[in-house]
Amino acid sequence: MIARRIFIVGDGTKPGAAEAAARIVERLRGRVEVMGVDLEARVPLEQAAADLIVVLGGDGSILQAVRRLGARDVPVLGVNLGRLGFLAAVHARELDDALEHMVVRGEAVLSHRMRLEVSAAHPDGRIDGPFVGLNDVAVERWDPRSLSIDLRVDGLPATTYRGDGVIVSTPTGSTAHSLAAGGPIVEPQLEALVVSPMCAHSFANRPLVLRADQVLDLRVGPGSRSPGMSVDGQDFVKLEEGALVTVRRSPRRATLVFPADRTFYDILRTRLHWAGQPPYEQTPPESLP
Repeated sequence: MIARRIFIVGDGTKPGAAEAAARIVERLRGRVEVMGVDLEARVPLEQAAADLIVVLGGDGSILQAVRRLGARDVPVLGVNLGRLGFLAAVHARELDDALEHMVVRGEAVLSHRMRLEVSAAHPDGRIDGPFVGLNDVAVERWDPRSLSIDLRVDGLPATTYRGDGVIVSTPTGSTAHSLAAGGPIVEPQLEALVVSPMCAHSFANRPLVLRADQVLDLRVGPGSRSPGMSVDGQDFVKLEEGALVTVRRSPRRATLVFPADRTFYDILRTRLHWAGQPPYEQTPPESLP
């Protein structure tokens, strides 16, 4: 993919964001058309005439950019100005090389990711949503008391969770909040629903990996005093006992851009500090009996 027109967005409060944006404009002048720069989330991104969105910031900035694109599936290239950054393709220190190889020469791969569609039905008949998320939806306690959540899969009763809540994630989101809750790491281009309980009271409540075409219903059970729902940490809905959260695969996809020479496992090794083989001690020959 060779980009002809790009739009730059990001978190202007992060140190180095404005400088990085200016550097991109300067480096690409006369080679790629920069359609605009928006570091304050003011421009309606779904109307931006660009074939690549460059995001300056961390994973939160990338999630926001995908959300602002609405139904448009424009490739997104993340430049990490944060700390962890599973979704960002490159770090800020790699910016010059990334612009030359990925943007100008098109030496990049497109990673197509499934998204979630989430709605919340309240006991009084109100419905919030649908919301679309790339990472996850969490139904969780918003005060110190635990809550109970009944899970149905395709209308069939599965289990009841009691604890801090439940996370339903995409494979992309399996390395985010779900991972912190003990969920599995799932190859991000797979299509699946990952259900991870948060601090479950029963050890038998383990994470589930389900088919992407299944529909999940999460009903807030009795004794849940102050539950709430969040989608990608961007949309928040206050719930109450009896509220029903429905999660399904969204027809909208997201496309992330990564270097052609970098694999998902390279990212895992870097971000999770996988060391490979343990450093076994060598026993000196003279010490052998």
